[in-house]
Amino acid sequence: PPHTHTHGTAGSPEEDDDDDEFEEVDFEDMDDCRSIASDDSFYPPDDAFADSERTPSPESPEPLTFFQACCTNNAAIVRIMIRHGVKEEEVKETDRNNRTGLLIACYQGFVDVVIALSQCPYLDVNWQDSEGNTALITAAQAGEFLVCPHKCQTWAHLFG
Repeated sequence: PPHTHTHGTAGSPEEDDDDDEFEEVDFEDMDDCRSIASDDSFYPPDDAFADSERTPSPESPEPLTFFQACCTNNAAIVRIMIRHGVKEEEVKETDRNNRTGLLIACYQGFVDVVIALSQCPYLDVNWQDSEGNTALITAAQAGEFLVCPHKCQTWAHLFG
């Protein structure tokens, strides 16, 4: 008798062959198939991080300084550091051009940082960089006064 094609027909010899190829697998017996939400995945063993807590890893980044937070537009860190009591030398830190964090924030237009700095003790708004520019001059040169009235209120509070 000639061979007939019976793909996809229930009870066909080909389908029966497919069923024989698959065997039941108990996934719980396989090490790499455990649930990612197993009890031990949420909490590390008690001693897992003991060494790393005692000695910081060399790859961990240094925490931001007050000056770096100002220069990188990180207003949240600036506010936190002010709230926790920033030191005078941190506020007066300068770059090689004698610019403080306030001067750089004014130059870059980091308004949120400048607003945060308005609450900062030890801030010298008349500090001059190596070219004689103050924060107010720097902000004016950067065009920050012209952008919106909210900024003018900030500058007035800071420099007024």
